[in-house]
Formats: sequence, C-alpha cells, structure tokens
Amino acid sequence: MAPFNTITQSQNVGTIEIAGFETDLTAKYEWLSAHLRYTYLDRVLKNRPGVLLFGVPKNKIDFDIQAELGRGFFGQASLSYRGMQRTSDIGTGNPIQDYALVGLKAGWQSQSGYAIEVAATNLFDTYYEYDAGYPGEGRSVSLTLRYQF
Repeated sequence: MAPFNTITQSQNVGTIEIAGFETDLTAKYEWLSAHLRYTYLDRVLKNRPGVLLFGVPKNKIDFDIQAELGRGFFGQASLSYRGMQRTSDIGTGNPIQDYALVGLKAGWQSQSGYAIEVAATNLFDTYYEYDAGYPGEGRSVSLTLRYQF
C-alpha cells in the first residue's frame, strides 16, 4: 500500500466557459469615504460533464469605510465576504463554507512624515478555509510605525 491515502495529479481540464463582471464604487463626502467592490464569476466546464471546477467563489464582496477625523487622525472599518467555493481535495468538489471577515484600523499621520496605525484583522476570529484542511488566519492585531522622507 502506498504511504498516502490518495495521490492526485494536476491536468488540463479542457474547454471552460467563463462569464462574470466586476464593479468598484467609491463615494466621498467631506471627511467620510466608502468603497464597495463586487465580483461575480460563473465558470462551466463544457466538455467534461460531472467534473467540478474549484478554487474560486462565484461571489466576492469587499466594503470599507474610512473617516478622516482631523489633525491627522483616521479610522477605518472593512468587511470582506467570500461565497461558497468547491474544494480541490481529490477532485470531489466538496463545498467550502462561505465566510465574512471584519477588520478595524485607526491611526495618525503627522505633517512631517511620521505615522502610527493599530489594526485588527478577522476581528471576530472567524474560522474559515481557503481549501479543505487549509484554515485561514485567525484574529490578528498589529501596530505599525512609519516614517516617510
């Protein structure tokens, strides 16, 4: 018996029909700005019925809103959604659950080029997978100090 449960091999899949669209909307009003990005992607394997395509969700949404609070201070909130996608795990096409991640960032930038930011990604510590058995990053918090000259 082989030392692995299953051995797979990558191969060309044949003819794929791809249709979709992307949109990016930006709004700004005085000290507040917002960005909304949406992607829809539909892929169909034409010459191999029953074989599933994997690795990319049909729906993807990113939204962020930023406030310029004066005197160099700012705050930002973001939401990132990825729709259900099929796993590449031995070609079975098992679904990977959709997920949404929330992030927050706040900071200050001086007129002389100094900046400081504190950020939290995956704020609610959502469990998600990029592919079967490959979990995404949990909650993280960062502090950034920067100088531009």
